[in-house]
Amino acid sequence: MKLTLRNVGSAISILFCIGGAFNVGMSGIFLATPFMFFLCFINSVKFWSFFASLAFVVACAFINNNIYTNSFVFPILKNGVEMVVTHDSLFLKFPSESGTFVEPGGDMLNHVIKEKKEILTEFIKDDTSSFMEIPYGSYSSENLYLIKLKKDQKLKINGVYNFGGIDSENKNYIITEFGRVAEEEINKGNIRIIPDNPVQSKWSIYLGNLMYWPALPLALLSIFH
Repeated sequence: MKLTLRNVGSAISILFCIGGAFNVGMSGIFLATPFMFFLCFINSVKFWSFFASLAFVVACAFINNNIYTNSFVFPILKNGVEMVVTHDSLFLKFPSESGTFVEPGGDMLNHVIKEKKEILTEFIKDDTSSFMEIPYGSYSSENLYLIKLKKDQKLKINGVYNFGGIDSENKNYIITEFGRVAEEEINKGNIRIIPDNPVQSKWSIYLGNLMYWPALPLALLSIFH
């Protein structure tokens, strides 16, 4: 194959289109669209090459649109993978469905419960109750839930959710039956994954990182100025 401008341009565009297809986060495939248009444009000289480029672009968009159900991108979604509670835990769930593990005497929980310490003590002792609604505290306009998890309890993984403002702040959350758990909270003593499958595959992280490409021209501009 000749090393022509069209071949080089096509190869680079294909690589960045794949990066966009496997990009997890708010930007999704959006930052790959210039490469998609360029791929179709540069191959528009022949009908078959234009059609192949267009089909490839559509396939990339389809992959990204269904990325949160893709077990190759998120091995944690493979059949048989579940979570196990390593010790009795309290999980504070926010209205967004996400939450965090809290200790009975921790500052965060005491701040939310405020003066109702006796209610918290009774809730922890009661073996029949599994959750408690907290309609007040620092989140006065919203209802929170305090959920009890028991040691060796098995938790079904229902999916993956990604939350963040910009890509550098994106976080993967695991959707469980009791709420969304941040990836960083897994294997820290409260819950762990069995079998030991990662949340997201490294190769998809590397490909998705290609969508940081706008940082390069911005860095060059700052250097020249």
